[in-house]
Amino acid sequence: LDVLLARMHELKVCVIGDTIVDEYIQCDPLGMSQEDPTIVVTPIISNKFLGGAAIVAAHARGLGAGAVSLITVTGKDEIKTFVAEKSQAYGVDIKPVIDESRPTSLKQRYRAGNKTLLRVSHLRQHKINKTLQQQMRDHVFAALVDADLLIFSDFNYGVLPQDLVDEISQECIKRG
Repeated sequence: LDVLLARMHELKVCVIGDTIVDEYIQCDPLGMSQEDPTIVVTPIISNKFLGGAAIVAAHARGLGAGAVSLITVTGKDEIKTFVAEKSQAYGVDIKPVIDESRPTSLKQRYRAGNKTLLRVSHLRQHKINKTLQQQMRDHVFAALVDADLLIFSDFNYGVLPQDLVDEISQECIKRG
């Protein structure tokens, strides 16, 4: 294992897949609503973290990979900017493909104490269209020129349709 980790700095890694942002919103409970049987809370602090393919890429870089690229789909929104900035801070070269039909996947968890009260998922699960698949394919094929390792990170949100995975896998086999 030590030998393998020592050689990580030589690796060029490409990660392709669903990026998710996890947001934890810590709340103070205020009591029960008078109108309906609902807990009333007030948000105190919010923390966002990279998840999905983005954290896989960040971990590869953190383990010492010499270069890491991330090819993912985002919406055209504020969360996309967070993903880009955090990825760059981790030393990951991000190639986002913008899909205006979906938001950047965001999972919000409202918590009080150590309990999750509510989870809100801002995401779409439809398959990306052929134009976006072509953009993803082009980014991956460009990365494969000098990549040593390709990682698929799929959460079934439509970013990696089977046809695209098959096409990229065949290209990887062709390139050895």
